[in-house]
Amino acid sequence: MLERLDWRIFEGINQVELGRCYDLFFEGITWFGSLYLVIPILLALGLVRRDAARVRFFKVVTVCLVGTGVVILSLKPLVDRPRPTCVAGLTVCVEEGECEVVENPPHATQLRGSSNLCRQSFPSGHCQTAFAWLLCVALLWRDEKRPWPGWVMAGCLLLASLVAASRMVLGVHYPSDVVSGSLLGAAGAWLSVRFVK
Repeated sequence: MLERLDWRIFEGINQVELGRCYDLFFEGITWFGSLYLVIPILLALGLVRRDAARVRFFKVVTVCLVGTGVVILSLKPLVDRPRPTCVAGLTVCVEEGECEVVENPPHATQLRGSSNLCRQSFPSGHCQTAFAWLLCVALLWRDEKRPWPGWVMAGCLLLASLVAASRMVLGVHYPSDVVSGSLLGAAGAWLSVRFVK
């Protein structure tokens, strides 16, 4: 039942052809769930804080990302769910110029740079990372009594949600992968901000 619903939602998202600009937008947004971009952003955000706030900021985001990351890396091989790219037959590009279209492909963008495209879909690590770091930033912003905490929270939730949507638009995750990764990241952020001093 859940797999059928997952597939219907995924297929509905990937049957819509909105053009290359749409694809490029989500290819860019998805990087906000990658540690390659997140770590430099967090370093910059931490270094602009004053002494005590800086120490707490780095403690909270480190505990959150490492803790939720360990959970994700433990669950992925246990569940070992095939990615929709392998089941649905999307265009898969392992390296530049080395693409293969598996039978009956719906609309989706190219996937580059991973030799592990067919495995470990559940839960989404990009969603876990995005919700973890962005909610840590928003919750710490509020705790530090900085201006406009509601707007910062709304912006962080919007960006994290766009990362989550990008994982389905790019064809690498089912909705349940995205929801579970997002909830794990959000829970990790809340727990880290609440208990790490």
